[in-house]
Amino acid sequence: MKKKLLFSIAIIAIFSAFTPANNPTQDIIENWKIDEGSINAVTRSIISYTQKANPDLAEQMEEQIDGVKQMVRSLIINYKADNTYEIQTPQGPQTGKWHFENNNNYLVATRDGKPNRKDSVLEISATRLKLINGERGDTTLYIHP
Repeated sequence: MKKKLLFSIAIIAIFSAFTPANNPTQDIIENWKIDEGSINAVTRSIISYTQKANPDLAEQMEEQIDGVKQMVRSLIINYKADNTYEIQTPQGPQTGKWHFENNNNYLVATRDGKPNRKDSVLEISATRLKLINGERGDTTLYIHP
């Protein structure tokens, strides 16, 4: 009985040594979309953020909220291995560069003509990416399309 127990423990220890570690720089490489459970909060946050700079546009967005939600649903972000990204939007692609900072606690997006955006990484795996948006302050869950 003791031999079986020791053998089982040894097998578990050997196989756990080969469990792949989470590697954020590899896990992020892929297409991502906003999870359906985050659509309403992200839409509201975008409208609120727009209100500060352009109240008239925010009012139009509010009047067309279903269309804004559909636009949010259609966004696809492709993080690439060369540390560039591309966001597919209804207005056309937006590109920039990305990198992690502070031991993968922050995802920094460098964008042409705009200040860098620093999002807090709450979770990253091969299937889920959860961020706190550095500009708007909302939390968004991304999944693979």
